[in-house]
Amino acid sequence: MEAIVLFTGGKDSMLALIKAMEKYKIKYLVTAFPENKESYMFHWQAIEMSKVVSDAIEIEQKIFKVSGEKEKEVEELKNFLKDLEFDV
Repeated sequence: MEAIVLFTGGKDSMLALIKAMEKYKIKYLVTAFPENKESYMFHWQAIEMSKVVSDAIEIEQKIFKVSGEKEKEVEELKNFLKDLEFDV
């Protein structure tokens, strides 16, 4: 079964990736890039490192922008994920 991992490049998403790889074939690393640095949901501090990890482990990364506005981010994430193709 394929899965995706929400991935910032930080320690928590690295651990989530490692755990997910134990059970699933990871199709994409999905990274949200908040336009507002005060983002309610998404961390941005290590995003530049996320591409390095993606390249090193040869898992395609999908990056999308979110507004960083509290009530919009979940909908923006849902809309982005809807369009990804993978086997569940």
